[in-house]
Order: sequence, then structure tokens, then C-alpha cells
Amino acid sequence: MLAFDIVWNNVINAHNSDLDFRMVIRVHLHRDNVESVKSLLKKFAETLRDDGKFFFHIRS
Repeated sequence: MLAFDIVWNNVINAHNSDLDFRMVIRVHLHRDNVESVKSLLKKFAETLRDDGKFFFHIRS
């Protein structure tokens, strides 16, 4: 299993939980990963669209 798959499964489990928490997801953006970050943000938006537990911190 890839590292991203492990992290994604943990995010989904957190999303499905009844726990009250906030999670900040830090993303490092640079010119070599712009398209990957776009795909990541789209995946999060589609899956977690109305879940206020998750926030992004984008660094460059």
C-alpha cells in the first residue's frame, strides 16, 4: 500500500467518525506538483465537501 493510500484511508475514517476534531492538512506546492495538488484538492472537495473538520494549509 502506498503512503498516500494509508493517509487517505485515515482521512476517510476520520470523516466517517462522530468525533469532534479539526484536522489541518499541509500541502507543499511547487512548480513540479501543481497538477498533483489540483487533483488532490479536487478529490478532497468531492469526498469531504461539507465536512468542516478538514482545513488545508498550502505552503510554497
